[in-house]
Amino acid sequence: EGHRITEVTGLIAHILTGMVKTPTTQVLTTAAGAGAVDIVSAITHIVSTGVDALSLADGAEGQHKHIVMKTDGGNATLTPTHPGNFATILFDAVGDSAQLLFTNAAWHFMGGT
Repeated sequence: EGHRITEVTGLIAHILTGMVKTPTTQVLTTAAGAGAVDIVSAITHIVSTGVDALSLADGAEGQHKHIVMKTDGGNATLTPTHPGNFATILFDAVGDSAQLLFTNAAWHFMGGT
């Protein structure tokens, strides 16, 4: 019976470890009015410095990307390589956000402000 409890405890720990992840965060401070949102970090904070053009390369099927404007130094417009249900996203105030999902070979806007 003690062996079975150990198996269950190990299984629960394995499940929780898979569920609880610490995402990495990119802080993107644009230079010369342009910048690339990376596809490696789960979260990107935008620090705009003027009228900024942001790019976003294709991700992997099922990938989520969260983008939040941290500092508003001017408008930042995001244009993915392959947008799904939008063409561009404008970030023009602190707290503006976008939750994106890469599926069917394109980024899809799932929510935000």
